[in-house]
Amino acid sequence: MDRLTVRDVERGELAELADLCREHAEFDRGLDEPVQPLPDDLAERLEEQIFGPRPGIWCLVAVAGGALAGYASYCWHPSTWRGDSYVLLDCLFVRDGVRGQAVGRRLFDAGVRRARELGATRLQWQTPRQNHAGQRFYERTGAHGVDKLRYTLSL
Repeated sequence: MDRLTVRDVERGELAELADLCREHAEFDRGLDEPVQPLPDDLAERLEEQIFGPRPGIWCLVAVAGGALAGYASYCWHPSTWRGDSYVLLDCLFVRDGVRGQAVGRRLFDAGVRRARELGATRLQWQTPRQNHAGQRFYERTGAHGVDKLRYTLSL
């Protein structure tokens, strides 16, 4: 693999990021996850979420050979029980063909560093129950799983 760089996504990469999100959704569908089709205007929506006047997320990308090899997106999430907020790792995905080359770990570690720099004391995320490779990856980071069932209600 060409030299890999992990950095913030740039505006000009949002169409490619949207394509990567579609690959991620297809990967999760392969794990029997009930993923709805992604919107056609996803790149525009991501621009608002990442670069808009009130950004909701930040997104790191792994770049190799001038192309996106993976991404990780993060956001703040409030905690009623603690009266504070933690960082939520919303998505972490690495393209087929570059998996197993520490791309995911580099994205994860960069996100942990950013969360610490921003003052977070906790990082949380979820992964599909059938994503056994993802679970092994997360366990190698030193994290522990919490057995909860997440529900989604379409509105």
